[in-house]
Amino acid sequence: MLDKQFKNNDSNFKIAIVVDMWITGFDVPSLAVMYIDKPLQKHTLIQTISRVNRVFDGKDMGLVVDYIGIKQDMLEAVKKYGSPQDSPIDEIAFALAVFRNHLALLDELLRGFDAKRFFFGEPMERLLCLNAAAEYAQITKEMESRFMSLSRKLKAAYDICFPSGELSDGETAKAQFYLAIRSIIYKQTKSDAPGNMRNKRAVADGNFL
Repeated sequence: MLDKQFKNNDSNFKIAIVVDMWITGFDVPSLAVMYIDKPLQKHTLIQTISRVNRVFDGKDMGLVVDYIGIKQDMLEAVKKYGSPQDSPIDEIAFALAVFRNHLALLDELLRGFDAKRFFFGEPMERLLCLNAAAEYAQITKEMESRFMSLSRKLKAAYDICFPSGELSDGETAKAQFYLAIRSIIYKQTKSDAPGNMRNKRAVADGNFL
C-alpha cells in the first residue's frame, strides 16, 4: 500500500501530491515540508499544518510553503481551535518559515548578480550596487514582477520577524538588500517625482519601503 511506503523512511517514496484524506488524518512524523496551493480553513487547516509539526529524530522543525496566502485563515483557526498555552502554530514561527523560504527564492532569482559591493563597500559603492541590482531585477518584465511579488511577501514576514530577534545578522543584511532594491524599483515604476534620486540615496543607508 502507498500509505505504508510513504511512512517507511527507507522507502524511495518521498513526495506525495494529496487532496483530502492524507492532509488531515495521515500521520508521518518524519514529514518535514508541505506545499499548500488550495484554500483551507478552520479545523481542516489546523489538521493539515499539523502534519509537519511532529517530533522526529534529526528534524528540527516543519516547513509550510504557502502559495496562496493562508496566514489570516491560519491565525483565525488558531484562535478558535488552539489553546493559548499550546497553539499548534505560532505567528512568529510561521513568519520565520515564510521569511526564510522567500529569502531563498530571492537568492535563487538574483543568483547571477554579484552583491559584494553592497555588503562590503563604502556608501557610494553600496548605492551603485543597489542601482545595478535594481536594473538586473528588471532585465525582463517577468523577472521584475516575480522579484516584486517575492520581496513584498518577504517584507511582510520581515516586519514580524525582525523585532523578535530570531533573525541572524546575515539574514537581516540580505533582507535589507532585497528590500532596498524593492524600494528603488517601486519608486521608479510608481512615481516620476523629482525626489526619486534622493530616495535612491536614502535606501543605501537602509531606509526602504
